[in-house]
Amino acid sequence: MDKKIIGFVPCKIESKRLSMKNLQFLHGKMLIETAIDYLLSSRYIDIVYVSTEAAKADWLQDLLGHYGDSVKVVRRSGNLDNNPEAWMIDVYYDFFKMEMPEFDIMVTTNADAPLKPLNLDGIIERFVEYGSWEFFTTNPDTGLRSGALNIYTRNVIEKRLTSQLTMSLPLELIDIHTATDLKDASDKLAFLYSKSIRQRDYENGMKRTAQDQEKYGSSAL
Repeated sequence: MDKKIIGFVPCKIESKRLSMKNLQFLHGKMLIETAIDYLLSSRYIDIVYVSTEAAKADWLQDLLGHYGDSVKVVRRSGNLDNNPEAWMIDVYYDFFKMEMPEFDIMVTTNADAPLKPLNLDGIIERFVEYGSWEFFTTNPDTGLRSGALNIYTRNVIEKRLTSQLTMSLPLELIDIHTATDLKDASDKLAFLYSKSIRQRDYENGMKRTAQDQEKYGSSAL
């Protein structure tokens, strides 16, 4: 691949709800180590930048010294420390502005999001193949962007083109290109239709049962 790809992990040391949460151990590793190892598992990433508070940078670099040149801890601007109004894009842009690193694509993951997508290289390859500018995982319960995995091109970071408030809706997808696709869609829609009919009948039945109980008492059950 002819793209320069770097890894990036935001790693604030201080935390209000769980003290030093990114350094907590899970299955024998600190959460920050799990994030770094995930990024370095890609054959396309040979350096991971870790962004932390300026006062903690040297200490964290020593803590992560066993990674050698594969990990570089960088200082974030003081206005981002414990700033509840700062978005993650602010951290990314701060890193870009302070370090001016050479890269085409930046792959990021949060240490406090240990459940990450499998096949990282496959995702990166598809990102490049499609000419994408941005990729992100979402929370399936809320549809909001999650920190498990985000990928950006350089221009997105440089020009702050991303939005923290993006929402999505996970949805089963069938693209119709062949007769087989058409049959699959027909079968799926028939199933969903019958399911909705069954749900309607069930709800109507429950409603009638409640009405009968109210009218005739518990003996109606």
